[in-house]
Amino acid sequence: MFSRPVTTRDYFFVPMQPTPNGRLHIGHGSGPYLRADTLARAYRRDGHRVDIITGSDAYENWVELAAAMQGEPVEQLCRIYHKSIGDDLKNIGVEVDVWIDPTSDEHRRSYFALHDAIVADVRQSGHVALEQERILISRTGRPIIGPWLVGLCPHCGESCGGNTCVACGLHFQPGGHLEKY
Repeated sequence: MFSRPVTTRDYFFVPMQPTPNGRLHIGHGSGPYLRADTLARAYRRDGHRVDIITGSDAYENWVELAAAMQGEPVEQLCRIYHKSIGDDLKNIGVEVDVWIDPTSDEHRRSYFALHDAIVADVRQSGHVALEQERILISRTGRPIIGPWLVGLCPHCGESCGGNTCVACGLHFQPGGHLEKY
């Protein structure tokens, strides 16, 4: 038979944060969230303490595009999809101990403070270098990055959006160098 561990450990799982620009698709549910939930249940069964914390990635560029396409203010769209994504996880039986909405009054200030502290620590460590990057600007003044970049792949000529071509795998920056992955 199976034996229980003599000593227990604490585990802290942080699965990736979904972008609140739509509902979860099957790949989300069956991927990082189901994996974290399954591992947590197995470790808990064996006497370990496990916490799963995640939330939505409300500051991703794709949220802006979805808000523009749906005619909703960005924060409103984030709240709608943050809630529906949380409901989707519950509906497939995935248990999350803490589900954070970084746009909420409860989390907004600490979310930005934590990220500012991380950037400050990394910069102070001397292990990163600040580089200037050229970014294209549209006639309306909007930076053309992420979801706002659509056209033809500079390598294979297929339609693509963002900065990666699904057809050939090329990763590119507008006006920058090209990298084949």
